[in-house]
Amino acid sequence: MQKPLHVQDYQKIDISAEKEVLITIEDIYEWYTEAEKLIRVLANILSVPMQQAINQLRYAGHHIVKSQCSGVSEEERQQNLIESYKHCKRAVYDALDFYVYKLNEYYRCLLPLLKKQEAIKIEGILSNYIVQINQCRMECGTRIEYYSGIQNSLIDGLKLVEQLNEIQRESDVTSQLFQEKSQLCREISTLRNNVNELQAEIAVRDGKDTKSGYTIALVIAIILAAGTFFGLAVDAFFASHHEVVIKGPV
Repeated sequence: MQKPLHVQDYQKIDISAEKEVLITIEDIYEWYTEAEKLIRVLANILSVPMQQAINQLRYAGHHIVKSQCSGVSEEERQQNLIESYKHCKRAVYDALDFYVYKLNEYYRCLLPLLKKQEAIKIEGILSNYIVQINQCRMECGTRIEYYSGIQNSLIDGLKLVEQLNEIQRESDVTSQLFQEKSQLCREISTLRNNVNELQAEIAVRDGKDTKSGYTIALVIAIILAAGTFFGLAVDAFFASHHEVVIKGPV
């Protein structure tokens, strides 16, 4: 089992928007290290990359570097520190959001495939845990309060995930899912090849139809042009037939 995650009280290290001008590099460090620990532990236990949260830390680092550049005004420096602070907080929030999403995914997709008695027992516990999270989301007045609520029950939730991971390994359901996924990928590849062949055949037919259309249009154009030409020629050679003779009084 993973080492227990030591988490801080987010409400204690939170700085309100009204006090952003007081944000220091030390405040950023607290949220940065908290996000880094959270990402590392969740990525290991959930066995998934945490790109969104990691990108937030990248953006935070970018603003820290900009704040330390020479020639930057004090106002610009503080603004970059504020942006870095916000990105670090967002990294924590994104990591916890993804954690909640994975819990729901376990409940919807994995548990129905596990028929062991242990899985049935965990299903009830996980269901109650998800209900508590949803209730926290509805009742909390602020974002920081909501994420603090998730944080307080994080260790228990991760223990459930590890139990599910263990049952999943023992049940060999992962191997079955990979086999079904491979079969599905092969069928999709076959369908794509069929679609490509049909599209190529349609293109050939469209090309033939287009060429036929061009030929007919060209013939009609030639006929019309020839008719016009011969009409002009007749008018030129037999102009007298079109002259209007005006006779004066006899």
